[in-house]
Amino acid sequence: MLVPKSAIGASKSSAVLTNPWAPPGSTRVSGLALLHPDKHGYPAVPHARQHLGLDFDDACQFALAESNGLTRVTQDSDFERVKREISVRFI
Repeated sequence: MLVPKSAIGASKSSAVLTNPWAPPGSTRVSGLALLHPDKHGYPAVPHARQHLGLDFDDACQFALAESNGLTRVTQDSDFERVKREISVRFI
């Protein structure tokens, strides 16, 4: 899950990725922001795979978090190696 840094520590009843936090240009469906890489985000995916050792889906999530200033909330230990590059919160 990718969440805005401002949502970390918010109450459990707060919706995550609702319209107030949605980055400009994102697609909104039923109050959720659907993020996708822009033309600068796609080149970051192979870079994250090669240089950070992430698999494809983790590299995509890394690139989205990095380009949108989001926090990656995860149980995936692969993100241990990138926690200095992006904000990561382990649950």
